[in-house]
Amino acid sequence: MILNPANGIPFYRQIEADLAEKIRLGQLAPGSLLPSARQLAADLLVSVITVKQAYDALEESGMVYSQQGRGTFVAMGAAAAAKAQAIAEFRRPVLNALRLARSRGLSAEDLRALTLSLLETP
Repeated sequence: MILNPANGIPFYRQIEADLAEKIRLGQLAPGSLLPSARQLAADLLVSVITVKQAYDALEESGMVYSQQGRGTFVAMGAAAAAKAQAIAEFRRPVLNALRLARSRGLSAEDLRALTLSLLETP
């Protein structure tokens, strides 16, 4: 994981997004132990608080759970939670694009055809 200080996204959100993506793709399986906040902070050269914020956000979304004295683990329903988070993230921009397209006179059928053609584009 490489954090980008120039993109304007807080480090804890970058950590959260990276781990959520790995969970969604199955690279982190349910039951997997995540690195300790202290270890990940040292690896990424950020504060422990930054990593803790990311872990707390992942826990709030249902992707991970913590056990006192044992660590933070990937939750059993983590992949579904990660997918739901990804859908929620893209919902607003897609809705905005649909509203704009409709204001420009495109019909639902026009939008379906456009979406299907875009999905088929490599």
